[in-house]
Amino acid sequence: MLRWAVPVPLNDDEVNKIPRLASGVYLLHAFSRRTATLPVIYAGQTDDLRRRLYEHLDYSSAKPMITLLRRVEDCCFSVALVADLVTRARIESGLIRGLRPVCNTQVPHIAPIFPPLPLLHLSSRPNP
Repeated sequence: MLRWAVPVPLNDDEVNKIPRLASGVYLLHAFSRRTATLPVIYAGQTDDLRRRLYEHLDYSSAKPMITLLRRVEDCCFSVALVADLVTRARIESGLIRGLRPVCNTQVPHIAPIFPPLPLLHLSSRPNP
């Protein structure tokens, strides 16, 4: 079973909390003020989550569409640790096929695994 970390802001402090060389899958979310939702804008997998998320923070190396969205929306990320390369690739395939994130331009050809998604709960009430 895939265990997602709850979405956290995409910034240096939060990315730095990820252990070095942790492999897994990740989702980038853009907070929509209009609908108060966290739609997924990008799904990916990597053998080094910290390095890859730092690449998304770097305006010079991130995809132009991600850079544009980061300038107009507050972005968050969710991660799930997955060590096995083939399993990561299959989960990424399932995430892209199922969610159709706007910043993913290619659909992987590997057989997908459709994982459960992270719990995305927005509430105006404080947690008890």
